[in-house]
Amino acid sequence: MKNILFSLLIGLTCVLQAIPISFNMQEINVTNAIANQNYNQTLRIFSNSNDSQEITILHRNRSFSLTDTLFTLAAHDSIDIAISFNGKHNIAYKDVFYFINSDYQVPSILVANVPVNYTESIYTTTYNKWDNELKTAIFNLINNHTALGYTGARQEMFGTIDNVDGWVECVYTGQMVQTNGIPDVNTQHMNTEHTWPQSYGASGDAKSDLYHLYPANETANSIRGNLPFGNVVSGQNWSVGGSKRGYNESGTLVFEPRDVHKGDVARAMIYFAIRYNNPQAPFFNNQENTLRQWSLNDPVSTKEAQRNDAIAARQHKRNAFIDHPEFIDRIYTISGSAVRPQVANYYFPITNINAFYNENISLPIANYGNAPLQINSVISSSNLCTISNYPNSISAESSGLINISIGQPSSENNCTITINTSVGTYQVTINCQETAVDDNTITPQLFQTSIYPNPISKQATLELFTQKKTREPLSISVYNAKGQIIDSWHYQNTIEKVNMNFDNKKYSNGIYFLKIKQANQEQIKKIIIMK
Repeated sequence: MKNILFSLLIGLTCVLQAIPISFNMQEINVTNAIANQNYNQTLRIFSNSNDSQEITILHRNRSFSLTDTLFTLAAHDSIDIAISFNGKHNIAYKDVFYFINSDYQVPSILVANVPVNYTESIYTTTYNKWDNELKTAIFNLINNHTALGYTGARQEMFGTIDNVDGWVECVYTGQMVQTNGIPDVNTQHMNTEHTWPQSYGASGDAKSDLYHLYPANETANSIRGNLPFGNVVSGQNWSVGGSKRGYNESGTLVFEPRDVHKGDVARAMIYFAIRYNNPQAPFFNNQENTLRQWSLNDPVSTKEAQRNDAIAARQHKRNAFIDHPEFIDRIYTISGSAVRPQVANYYFPITNINAFYNENISLPIANYGNAPLQINSVISSSNLCTISNYPNSISAESSGLINISIGQPSSENNCTITINTSVGTYQVTINCQETAVDDNTITPQLFQTSIYPNPISKQATLELFTQKKTREPLSISVYNAKGQIIDSWHYQNTIEKVNMNFDNKKYSNGIYFLKIKQANQEQIKKIIIMK
């Protein structure tokens, strides 16, 4: 859903006293992303700390996935995390990644923003549209089709569109009849099913619109009549080929098509409701929830997609819900004005944070809803924590800061911050401690490194990221688990990449250690050989 997607300003990370890490990118993005395609990026996370950190990554949007969300990052080391992305909608996908450790008070933040498009240019007008805007865009795409007339439409349906090697199948029962044109109902007992009944508005051009016309056995067609569609749960009084008639959970007499045709029915009905402005609305409105579920449970088949192509070649318009059934998810309701409820939504990924005495901290609060989030009050449980300021309102899909001053050491070592908002009350516990290590004054490192792949089969690349210009010699040594040196490389000048070969008898499967040394600084990295 669009309105659970939210973004934070990249500059926010400069304001917060965030955990001491940095990234090889400012924003996660994909250039020219296409729907339903997989994209992968490598996020390199650098440690700017003198201590090892246990880091957890939290995020909300399931279109993004990570290979690891809980890991140990050694002091002044780096780690590579693979980020995969696949979006099925033509929208802008947004996410916020929170990087949290157990020792610092505020997460580091990395924003993801990936605009995704469809391959078909005809759907450009639907980009990033939702609800009523999307309904209008789709209506404009499917309106004014070329009408074939009722006889012409049936000739096309029975003669070519639904004809396979001279045979036509009833969509409800699976009965097959041999024909090369409109069959004789008196002898072959096959006629035309109007998925949207004529008695409920399928008249004029709508009567011959092939997107809701299907071949059907005469008896099955009559049994269905103009009944609404639904799931039969009681009082079943007819059943052939998987289709049945009976009563739904509300006690309404309904017709339930066989499972293989339910998605086709749903997409035909939804198309008709938008194309013809939902004639005699109660008929469709009472079925909408069931039809949505059927479309989800019975995805578009190759047969349905090919039928869409065949009809489009004749009517010169497509059923957008066959091309992109996910459009249904982006329209809050078909049954009238698709106005999505306006709701704010509070989000802060942790409820316990650590802070040092005599410091100022800032708590980020995100609103991933589609309405402003009102902050009525922020209250501290003790004088140890003083609320400096906070925003009275946070607009939809954005964030704000609550600024807090931590006092001097006393008998109290924690306080509770209560945040009263328009959507509920939330609490954050702040645990205070003496300053032990000041990671804001870290000794500058000449280099940071990353090795990949790891585990290693035959070869690996060691990549160096130089913090400042230097011509100091670089040495790399390999040690086994017993501390014995196995191999070494020496370079007179700073380089960016070292390709290392482990495909020899020196190395068997197991754990090894790389010592990378330059000037008076060195790093130790663990590698695994798996041939």
